[in-house]
Amino acid sequence: AHQLQLMAYDLGASYRLAGDIDTSATSTAYGAGSSGMWSSRGFSPVGTWGNGANFTGALDGQGHSIQRLTIQSADSFAGLFGLVGSGAQIRNVGLADAMVEVSSGSGSHQVGALVGHNAGSISNSWVSGGNIKAASNGVQNEAGGLVGQNTGGSISDSHALASVTVQGDATRNYAGGLVGHSGGGSIERSYATGSAVSDGGVYGHAGGLAGALSGGGTVHASHATGNATVKGVINKGNLEMGTFAGGLVGWSSGSINASYASGNAWAHGILDSGPISSMRNTAGGLAGYNEGGIYHSYASGNATLNITYSF
Repeated sequence: AHQLQLMAYDLGASYRLAGDIDTSATSTAYGAGSSGMWSSRGFSPVGTWGNGANFTGALDGQGHSIQRLTIQSADSFAGLFGLVGSGAQIRNVGLADAMVEVSSGSGSHQVGALVGHNAGSISNSWVSGGNIKAASNGVQNEAGGLVGQNTGGSISDSHALASVTVQGDATRNYAGGLVGHSGGGSIERSYATGSAVSDGGVYGHAGGLAGALSGGGTVHASHATGNATVKGVINKGNLEMGTFAGGLVGWSSGSINASYASGNAWAHGILDSGPISSMRNTAGGLAGYNEGGIYHSYASGNATLNITYSF
């Protein structure tokens, strides 16, 4: 576990895992308590805004897994890797029973078990069990089972089973079973089986695979089986509000091709004051809201929309 943490001191190097790694020592949650180089906040993400650099190297897990990774902090970018830059490569690595929970009063967070913010290449990687959570009342929360935000990066042949939650009165909340928000990046031959919940905020997005797909982002040959829920979105004197829940993607302006969803989508918008100039509340079996392209794809789950007026 200590060797994983030491990657933070050479962010451009190439690494390989020779075996499975138990990182229980990163937190009191698994018994003996944090020890050595870790505080009660647990593992420190490799490549973060705080140390001024992205991870630009490579990690080849060689099919091995990292077990019980724990992060409990207020970091803007959280996961095994916080910020992964263009050109970086992460492949053949898994995380089992990860707990990544990040919260602050007014910050913005990008949180995933493997990567918080990805602009590199992720392939043949997975998450099997765990809880991923981002909470704040700031501008934006993005959380995914594997990756929080995928910006121009690629994710292929990967999957995630995790419970994903974003919470708080942020302007925008994004929760996805695999990726919280994919902007301009690609997701191929990948899937998610866990739940995604967006709770609170002016605009809430949740998708079985991705909370949102924007900036020319693509999803190809991928699927989701978990449920997507947007709830408790409250208008507190704002002129706009929206809830977007989709079995595959909550909100999309990108391209979805040869993909499917079998989970249920549920969106609940609460309007507690007026007037309001724009209110978009949508739920869909495949996409909650779509202004992009959808090709050769289908959904088999249920979509439910509830709107509550409390004034």
